Amino acid sequence: MSFAFIGSPREITSAITGRKLLVNDSPDKFLVLAHADYTHYGALFSTMVEWLNQPTKKYQVFPVVREAMAAFQEVTGPEDLVIAIDALLTVVVGDAERSLGQKMKPIAWLLRLWVEGFLCFPDMLPFKTKTAYFLDEFSLGGIYEWVYGLQKASLSSKSNSIPGALLRIISRVSAIVESGDVCPSCYSRTVALRHDLKLVVTPLLALQRSLYGELACYTTKDWGIGKASRVNDRQFLWSTQKDPALEDWRKNLAAWLTKGRNLANRTHMANRLLAYLIESPKLPRSVEQYCRREATLVPTRGEWTEQQGWSDASKSSYSNALVDFLDWYLLTQHTFEDDNGHPVRSKEYFNPVPRIPMPASPSKSRKNAASTTSASAPARWKRRRKRRGSTGPSRKGRG
Repeated sequence: MSFAFIGSPREITSAITGRKLLVNDSPDKFLVLAHADYTHYGALFSTMVEWLNQPTKKYQVFPVVREAMAAFQEVTGPEDLVIAIDALLTVVVGDAERSLGQKMKPIAWLLRLWVEGFLCFPDMLPFKTKTAYFLDEFSLGGIYEWVYGLQKASLSSKSNSIPGALLRIISRVSAIVESGDVCPSCYSRTVALRHDLKLVVTPLLALQRSLYGELACYTTKDWGIGKASRVNDRQFLWSTQKDPALEDWRKNLAAWLTKGRNLANRTHMANRLLAYLIESPKLPRSVEQYCRREATLVPTRGEWTEQQGWSDASKSSYSNALVDFLDWYLLTQHTFEDDNGHPVRSKEYFNPVPRIPMPASPSKSRKNAASTTSASAPARWKRRRKRRGSTGPSRKGRG
């Protein structure tokens, strides 16, 4: 079984430091970076051996695990590192899987390789474990001080859990050097529980504000904690804070918003469209690419909409507003006049979103309306008789 691979990571950028970060989107495999610098790997391995041989009072490392970690001495490049990781984790999930403490040192060694820029962790470890990350000065290397500074900045009674929770969030992202590199795009919804996110984000934002001042632009809403208020954001600037590649979508949506009525519905649609694009990084990052006939849309807008739990009316309303937006874009950007002055759309583009008929609202028949009136009439007569002190409905001419 393979536990690691050499691949092309997705690139994101921290708005605070401007540093380019590399993201592993694999759910269960370590991503070994192809262009890592192995110049100082030998010295790092020697440091690991000294750390591994330090005496400990409990959870002695089994010889088979030691041998698998010693095999990392032969690593000279990314292909060798993949082989060594596969061999180590095969031992961990094999003979040593049910033994206490046998996963701690291997995870710590892989964490140090992550800190040094050799690999990225997957969303979830490829084996079941209750083991907490073994976090010490060796495993965290150059980020040890600010990771534990985050714990000191927290007022929570659970602050001891912050370093491990933080690592579960950011270890899928390589090239993180300082706290300002940590951004909402680092967070994968499949890796950290919501209470872990709340526990980490509050002191993280405080630390970023104290270190970077006005450059610390992220908020709890950017991290998805609480309900984001975007009522007055007609420029959709929040979207490019999360994913700068969406600038073309943001610009076109903001322009379209000024061209018609029903502003509230169109704004809601645009926010949901941008959420769809942010959650689906493989989708085209420009409107032009999205409307190309040869474009691959995974997931499609319809597939994503089905997962949101919206009512049929909302599905129709938002989908049709998106159709209107794409029609407007194609008309203004890719439609030209022929010799007779008739509009002609470029054959390379089309609107990939189908219009959905609005569901009909149930109407009351005359029979139902009459029966409702009849049923309520006696109650009204009774209230009138009580007010007038009469035993029956009053009539003109009666004494």
